[in-house]
Amino acid sequence: MLKVLMDGGAHEQLTVLAERAAAHAALDDPGAVGWLLTALRSVGAHEQGRALTERLPAAGYFALFVKLSGGEQVRLGRAPGGRAGLSWTWNDLD
Repeated sequence: MLKVLMDGGAHEQLTVLAERAAAHAALDDPGAVGWLLTALRSVGAHEQGRALTERLPAAGYFALFVKLSGGEQVRLGRAPGGRAGLSWTWNDLD
């Protein structure tokens, strides 16, 4: 369906659909999440794919999150909002 929208020139509608899917898709089926992520990436909705991937740790799928995101962004931990943590040293702690 996403490919049909893309081929038909419905880029705005595709963006809206991709944003909704990334923000509201159920995360209880890792296979379905993987399928959706592949579909989003195949039509160039990479930002929405990242948004979907970033929801995984809160849903209890941290291992899937690491696998799908490549793991590099968790090297320094996670910030309270869920984003990758910033670099720090022991001297930064007061």
